[in-house]
Amino acid sequence: MSFYLYRTRPVLLLALLLVLLISTSPMIQAHAKHSSPSPKAVTTVTHDHDDDHDLIALSPAQQRRAGIRIQTVTLSAHPLSWNVPAIIRPHPNHTYVISLPMNAQILQRHVSLGEPVHVGDPLFTLRSEELAFAQHEWLSRQDEWQRIQAMGKRNAGNDLYNRVRQQVWDAEARLRRFGITPSEVTTRTHFGEHVLLSPFAGTVIDDALNLGKHIPQGEVLLTLSDLSQQMADVYLPTTQPIARQQQCQAQQLTQTGISMAILTQRQHPQHTDNTGQALMQVTIDSGDQPLLINSHASVSLRCPSSTLTTPLPEQALVMSPEGEWQVFVEVTTGQYDAVTVGRGATMNEGAQRQVLVTGLNEGQRVVIAGAFFIAAEAAKDGFDAHNH
Repeated sequence: MSFYLYRTRPVLLLALLLVLLISTSPMIQAHAKHSSPSPKAVTTVTHDHDDDHDLIALSPAQQRRAGIRIQTVTLSAHPLSWNVPAIIRPHPNHTYVISLPMNAQILQRHVSLGEPVHVGDPLFTLRSEELAFAQHEWLSRQDEWQRIQAMGKRNAGNDLYNRVRQQVWDAEARLRRFGITPSEVTTRTHFGEHVLLSPFAGTVIDDALNLGKHIPQGEVLLTLSDLSQQMADVYLPTTQPIARQQQCQAQQLTQTGISMAILTQRQHPQHTDNTGQALMQVTIDSGDQPLLINSHASVSLRCPSSTLTTPLPEQALVMSPEGEWQVFVEVTTGQYDAVTVGRGATMNEGAQRQVLVTGLNEGQRVVIAGAFFIAAEAAKDGFDAHNH
């Protein structure tokens, strides 16, 4: 047996060498490549090792069916527009505070919160010991003055005549300080009581008094405001990329479907709330539809931006499987790359909504129509934008 193997070994070696030559022959390889089946899928995912990104390739027929349209990216600092909350305030130039001219007790209230008031309308009925003393003093001084006048200046003497006249003047001035004229004193039967009349016109916007309460002199009784013009406190947002807050423009104020034009605006950078937001105060023309004081409204702002963005149609943005906004950038004809972007403010330009997008470079070609078709094809082929 060993002799037989020894004799056949050269034959086996020659057979192995022949098989090796046949397998490495170019003609045999070309025939094998020609006979291999071709792929049937039109949408392909190719891998570019230079930028380590997956690309989505569409055939010309698929591009026509998707209605692919491309827009070249141009970056600029577009003004930002958004709505911010505001609080309605009375206008300080049209607001009046009615204070008590004496220590008094509130006997009767003649106006209520929210009620319109005209000049000369009764506000409160007061009772005051100081007023009663002033009324009695004026009456006594007046009686003495009438007696001196009857005597005549020559008979009474210059000193007495001038002294009594000055005393009458002082008593009358004290009455007027309390809001009473001398003629009113002579017609009063209840000394110490007084009906306080309004010196201004407006709407009662603050009144926290109770009947029977003793009020010290100088205490505020109520506040009146002409609500044909009002103000609103607007706090500028700090989370937005605003270039210059002082150049923000308030467009209009809205509340429950009512829109009001902004007459004037004034920014107070030194006034901030607890979050450090700068305060802007705007004046609105309320007309005959005043807004409720301390109620909330919305003010549309337009501010210069410090971030370079590009406006794209809203349909150009799609949501990635990871929940991020992305667009498709054309790398070459028929090949697209998914790029994650930041979505900013939305603008209405005609019938089309535009979105300010960050994260793109100048000159990139972005798909603005057919992005959902590309996303669907990518999902069907297992495309992973992040190469996971």
